[in-house]
Amino acid sequence: LMFAPIESVATGRVVARPPRTFYDTMVVSLPLGHQVVVGDRAMFEGILLGEVEKISKEVVLVSLYSSPRSQFDARVGNPSAIVVVSGTGGGSFTFEVPSDVVLRAGDTVVASFDDTVPLAVVSGVVSRPDTTTQTVYARIPVSFSDIRYISFIRAHTDDL
Repeated sequence: LMFAPIESVATGRVVARPPRTFYDTMVVSLPLGHQVVVGDRAMFEGILLGEVEKISKEVVLVSLYSSPRSQFDARVGNPSAIVVVSGTGGGSFTFEVPSDVVLRAGDTVVASFDDTVPLAVVSGVVSRPDTTTQTVYARIPVSFSDIRYISFIRAHTDDL
């Protein structure tokens, strides 16, 4: 997939990340005079990770989309299926798709509120003969330990 380049409003250094933080959050240190606001989206190397939940001076708390309390609409597959994705913690997600939707490990998942950047990749699909749906497992395509800096982008106002 090709995604459009996105201009960030600020970049910050990650000072705490899972598993040292609770509920799939990241603590990010920002430079003085940053332009980040609550609701801005957090990205790492073109991957959508989460949203700014709190700001305290130059420290930002980012709630990751993989948080166990997170649930949102996303698109996956070609032709794309709209699914309800639930965060399961640890950078992982799960969702259901109809049995006739063909998905493979490595397929890209994009959030419906911002389909210009990837959110996760499919890591497994489990189907059972006694049901009309398949359970899909996905995860962010990077290790939390590799995330040293986060870029912030403004959420589109029509998404809010």
